[in-house]
Amino acid sequence: MDALTIFGAVAGAIDMCSKIYQSVDSVLSQIKNAPDTARDVLSEVKVTQTTLKSFHDILERKPVIPKSASSRLSVGALADVVEDCVRTLDVLRETVKTLSDPDQGRLPLYERFQWAMNEKKVSKQLERLHRVQTCLQSMVILCTG
Repeated sequence: MDALTIFGAVAGAIDMCSKIYQSVDSVLSQIKNAPDTARDVLSEVKVTQTTLKSFHDILERKPVIPKSASSRLSVGALADVVEDCVRTLDVLRETVKTLSDPDQGRLPLYERFQWAMNEKKVSKQLERLHRVQTCLQSMVILCTG
């Protein structure tokens, strides 16, 4: 994965965060006693999106990683973290996809929160997303320092 592909992947991940957030937020606004996992998805996705935007801004301003950071950070490491982020967000997006699918119309409550019944799967993806987010935050620090 080259720098341009990384840049595109980061932009795509930002868009995925936005879609996931909108899907879950629209359902949570309609349901008072939503599962804690749904609220955790909102929180984690929002922080990840903010981190990705910071990283995207850095890539836009500094297409070349500063020498001080490049000795500690390789393009391969960047690619691995971004790929993991995209994969994790993709699984979350698929999990909440029916919440925002306009072709589905208004879904019954059971189907809207069917993904919440897979608590382990959602929790596992949230843990992965948090780890990736931490790596991205470290990379942001390295690239700006």
